[in-house]
Amino acid sequence: MALRMPSLRIVVAEQTFEAALPASAIRVGTAPVCDLTLACEGVASEHCVLEPMPSGEWRLKDLGSGHGTRVNGAEVRQVALKSGDLIEVGLACIHFDAAPLRPAGGAAAAAPSSAAPPAAVPARGVLPLKSASTSSSTSASKSFAPESSAPHSSAPASPAPLAPVAHVVLPRGSAARKLVLGALALALVGGVLVAVGLTGKSDGAGSEARARRDLEAAIGLYRAHDYLGARQALVELGQRVRTGDVARQAGTYLASVNQAVSQAENELEGWVSRALDFDLSAAASRQAVFLEGHGQGFAEKVRSSLERVRAEQQRWRQLEVTRVAAEVEPLLALSHYKQARARWLKAQASAPGGVDLGQDVASQLGSVDAAAEVSASQLLERAATALRLRGPRSGAELLGAAIEHYEGSAAHGRLAERLAALEREAQAQQPALAPAVPAASPGAVPAGGPRHVARFTKPHGPGSRSHGGDDGAAGAPRGRRG
Repeated sequence: MALRMPSLRIVVAEQTFEAALPASAIRVGTAPVCDLTLACEGVASEHCVLEPMPSGEWRLKDLGSGHGTRVNGAEVRQVALKSGDLIEVGLACIHFDAAPLRPAGGAAAAAPSSAAPPAAVPARGVLPLKSASTSSSTSASKSFAPESSAPHSSAPASPAPLAPVAHVVLPRGSAARKLVLGALALALVGGVLVAVGLTGKSDGAGSEARARRDLEAAIGLYRAHDYLGARQALVELGQRVRTGDVARQAGTYLASVNQAVSQAENELEGWVSRALDFDLSAAASRQAVFLEGHGQGFAEKVRSSLERVRAEQQRWRQLEVTRVAAEVEPLLALSHYKQARARWLKAQASAPGGVDLGQDVASQLGSVDAAAEVSASQLLERAATALRLRGPRSGAELLGAAIEHYEGSAAHGRLAERLAALEREAQAQQPALAPAVPAASPGAVPAGGPRHVARFTKPHGPGSRSHGGDDGAAGAPRGRRG
């Protein structure tokens, strides 16, 4: 009874080949040491391996290939295979089928025997196994030729030998069986059967048409200003098509796309480098204009740049508030609230254009006013004490010396009202001044008579005497010595 072993159906360049797998691992790649060698573009030297597991399932594991391995369209590193899975290795597609391989006639494949099976390639691309007695180093091209010593001499003659471009070596027991895969594309042109070797380079008319469609799609993305989408499409196209007009045009457009992408990224970096001058209130409109000009593919980068701008502005704001607060602190300690308010207002006016310190300054001014209220209450208490001890004039002088430092704060009004009241009270308590005495005129006699009248009058003129005598002036009273 034949073992139920899975099979592979390999499709490359619209050609299909089938082969049954043994119970041992199959290594796929371009290196000659691989069990399944594919000369397709995008296939690494040792691309992946198919391994049987003890549970009876098969597992696919990527061997670190540069282009990756996909199963059902998704790139995988390691996955358990199910019947019907589609494995993409470069440009080759491998269909994994858990059912045993069936020959063209529909009958089950017979168990291998010691006799060598016919080497002719059956219909529907089913690949035969070589005889176990055949050396593994036999030329691959000879494996397509019929063996004269093999039974079934009635088998039809095989086609002319073709140089294979891929082969698979399937170990079975202690002996190695080598299965040669030849790409046979049969096209009837003018009644002539043409055999084409599998190259895997997508040089056919269909591949050329597909490449041109992909190029036109990438150009459409470029003209629509979707530069990131266009770049991705052109890079993928360049990996598949490396020569010809399509490759040259793709390279030209890719250079233009890269330049446009570079300009867009430089503009976003400019936002961040000039973050302090960036107006975040207009961020939504600037984002819309940028995406319209450079494509929606930049949406995530635009959001990231705006977050960096916002973070930079927040960092600067915190540093500035901390710096100004350190300058204001000694002013508050001296109760110079007017100067403290002026310093905060100056910080707000000198902030960069993109940074709004309005909320921060308003909060700090509120703190200054609160401190001024407390200080004003204490000042009014000291003024009241001075009023009781030394009178209203002393209290007024105390308030008048300090009130200027409270200008601009709410406490200034209270202090001004109390100062005015104290000044009115001091004015009311001031004593009335005595009326002014007019100055006396020369020779006037004071009121109440003279305080002293000279008893003797000193004579004046020549010949006068100080003492009495006979020759004194007539009528002059003679004085008596006292």
